[in-house]
Amino acid sequence: MINRSLSSALKRAIFGSVTIVFAGSSPAVADAPQGEEADLMREIVVTARKRDEVAQAVPVSINAFSGAQLDALGVTESKDIARITPGIQWKSDSPFGGSNVFVRGIGNNTTLFTSSPAVGIYLDETYFNSQVFHGFSTYDMERVEVLKGPQGTLYGRNTTGGTIKYITKKPEIGTGFTGEARVDIGNFGLRKVEGGLGADVGDRTAVRLSFLSHDRGGIYHDYVRDTKTTDVNAKAVRLQVLTRPNDQLSILFAGSYARSRADDVRFKRSDTVDPASITFGPGGPSFSGRCAKPGIGTAPGCTSFLQLFGATDDLNTDAFEVQSDLTRSQDLERIETWGGALTVKYDFGPVELTSASSYFDAVLQGPQDVDGTAFNVISIFDTGKIRQASEELRLTSTASEGLRWVIGAYYFTEDVLQLKPVNIAPLGFGFGSTGKQKTDSISIFGEATYPITPAFDVTVGLRWSKDKRKIDFTSFNYLNDGVTQLYSYYDIVNGPGLFTTIAVNDKKNSWDNLSGRIIANYKFSDDVMIYASFNRGYKAGEFNFTADAIAAATFVDPETVDAYEIGLKSQFFDRKLRANIAAFYYDYKKKQETLFDTGTATLSNADARVKGVDVDITAAPISGLTLNAGLALLDAKYTDFPNCRPDGSDCDGNRLPASPKTSLNLLARYAFDVAGHKASVQANSTYTAKRFFDFRNVSYIASKSYWLVDARASYEPMENLELSLWVQNLSNERYFVDGYDVSAFGYSLLLAGTPRTYGGSISFRF
Repeated sequence: MINRSLSSALKRAIFGSVTIVFAGSSPAVADAPQGEEADLMREIVVTARKRDEVAQAVPVSINAFSGAQLDALGVTESKDIARITPGIQWKSDSPFGGSNVFVRGIGNNTTLFTSSPAVGIYLDETYFNSQVFHGFSTYDMERVEVLKGPQGTLYGRNTTGGTIKYITKKPEIGTGFTGEARVDIGNFGLRKVEGGLGADVGDRTAVRLSFLSHDRGGIYHDYVRDTKTTDVNAKAVRLQVLTRPNDQLSILFAGSYARSRADDVRFKRSDTVDPASITFGPGGPSFSGRCAKPGIGTAPGCTSFLQLFGATDDLNTDAFEVQSDLTRSQDLERIETWGGALTVKYDFGPVELTSASSYFDAVLQGPQDVDGTAFNVISIFDTGKIRQASEELRLTSTASEGLRWVIGAYYFTEDVLQLKPVNIAPLGFGFGSTGKQKTDSISIFGEATYPITPAFDVTVGLRWSKDKRKIDFTSFNYLNDGVTQLYSYYDIVNGPGLFTTIAVNDKKNSWDNLSGRIIANYKFSDDVMIYASFNRGYKAGEFNFTADAIAAATFVDPETVDAYEIGLKSQFFDRKLRANIAAFYYDYKKKQETLFDTGTATLSNADARVKGVDVDITAAPISGLTLNAGLALLDAKYTDFPNCRPDGSDCDGNRLPASPKTSLNLLARYAFDVAGHKASVQANSTYTAKRFFDFRNVSYIASKSYWLVDARASYEPMENLELSLWVQNLSNERYFVDGYDVSAFGYSLLLAGTPRTYGGSISFRF
């Protein structure tokens, strides 16, 4: 009998949202004239510690990019941050959603709608819990902040790995009517327009309307049907209103709507069964051996159960050449998201009070062809509804010297409804699960920084959290007609037959935790600082929504990370050379893992340790030339992971998924004048060492090491108008960004990266 654990390995959430919220306005680049923010030597003001500070003066590992830098580096979607930041891996199995983010090896290898991330994702003041929100496009951005390491004091929930903050451009009072836009035209039929319009409404109010239209044709070739697959069609709008009734009070409201209609991704199959090991018995076919050298497609001497259903071998080893039986209309992800946020600030003089409220709603539907063949064998049809609301109140001292502190309270609530049926057409049946999850989280937090001497500061922060979850869950089998593709629970209930295998109602659990951090930093001068820190991050327990046995329909324990770090932040030669170095060691307890094998799918806990070094060096040796190198060295291994394999053996000593030993970013940018007008040329490259996508560290669920090279040239024929030409993945490198083990059918799935893209852009502002 074909085991139902396949549902664990196959069901993936699909979502792409372009959303919006607000916080109070703060400068993005310190002392940077308009149009010059793309220079990486410019100092960026961040809010990593809930107050405005220059990034170079914050004693934590942080990478910050201004909006102009993001444009110059070709960042158009949230997941592109991983291309320009060493130590980050962003796995995504749909055009806009299903995201799974790893920072320094810390992350969770699941994209269920109900799961919470190890890396916190923020849009302004709003934390997005469900991973379906993480694929929003980065349009009309002021800056992005990447905080590495657990953030157990000031940030929402579940930040054992780090925090990524996307900060939108805000309305500006007193600037009149302003606007900016960027138009991109490129290969694969790329047509993209994004930008923002701002205007004053009276003397104390301003508005900003941001917009996005993103269309692109398919990027992979279905060589069986001779069509292109995985296109993009996304639209979004964001409206922000800022009012200052008086000099002390600031009210910022945002509302947004976005929708995506994109052809879903296509996987590359890798068959793994030794044909000689297949036997037929009373319970149906089974296999006992793996072929000697599984590779992309069907390697010599390999097969899978798919061939028993009439599928042919995949003899094409090109990552960008795929097979599929679904047309675009059948494999279309449909996403709508809307919501808003209200941020109110009042300046009392010595302290500032901030209230940050938000509500967001998402509806999504995402079919996937997960057999990797041109035959209708296995399909998944995920649907979900997600609603979340949050409120944070905090008091922040306004002093720039002496004791500086912040205290606050946070509340978060979320309701998730999900359906995940798997349709096995040739057998006339399917299986899946449906469930409801209610999450409530409250916390109180505080952090204070005190100067022991003018050069020596100590920071202490604590956060107490309480998380509650309530679950209704059903696992089922159902009959089908071999053709029907199911999109809703209504279709299943009213179909040929539904058989409940597990029913768990009103199952509850709760967890308390005390986390926080201690930082000591010493400034040798205004340009040289060393620091040492201890941080504890916490991630609440999870319910196993892939269970197919009553014993597995339970909660897994919370995970924690104790992080030790020492670092140097420095600038030399009149700030023409910047060198930041950090060394870290993590004690990772009860890491949450989902076991995919030929038995019952279960959640499990494992222990690990992570150690490594981050190096970021930027130099401006001569006028106009900027050089940057970012290096991440990582050693992330399990220390206690029992029974992780079907035969009961452990994974102790294995590398953590999405944890390459080395990642490297290089960039060279030269700005110069042509007939009195600004011009620039830029080249940047990214190296990623071999990384595994599965905790068992098998070679056929991995990506080899690879380089990606991008280039860009720009020219400003007149003030506020820029023309540019760009190319990404210049060598058209074949590489993979994710992979899944489908043991029940004897194959694995790999998700290819993006082929070479090129085009031109026009940017203008007024």
